[in-house]
Amino acid sequence: MSSRVEREHVDLRALLDQLADAHLGEALDQGVARLRGLLPAHLAAEERPGGFLSEARKRAPERSADIDRLQIEHREILEALEGLDTDPERKERIDALCAVLRDHERRESELIAEIAYTEAGTVD
Repeated sequence: MSSRVEREHVDLRALLDQLADAHLGEALDQGVARLRGLLPAHLAAEERPGGFLSEARKRAPERSADIDRLQIEHREILEALEGLDTDPERKERIDALCAVLRDHERRESELIAEIAYTEAGTVD
């Protein structure tokens, strides 16, 4: 799998850490703006032909149900990102979204590792 995907996951985890530490105000606004700038392109790149999820589907067809779930979550994550600016319980929703993103990215990273491990074991 692409080291670019892994780097983006590291960058995303760092941003989630910043959002977790941010309180209401400018730091939180900037973090949400960065998330909005990063996430749609990151998720689209994972789903495009030749992207992480299509490659994972080719390399591990037995994990298709898990890959389908990850794709569904992409849409749910983007929907959750919408409307945060006007939400009176914004910080709580941001924290919940960060928890969902952390779990999602963890499962993607585990899938990458599993595929790499399986492929390494099949090489003579």
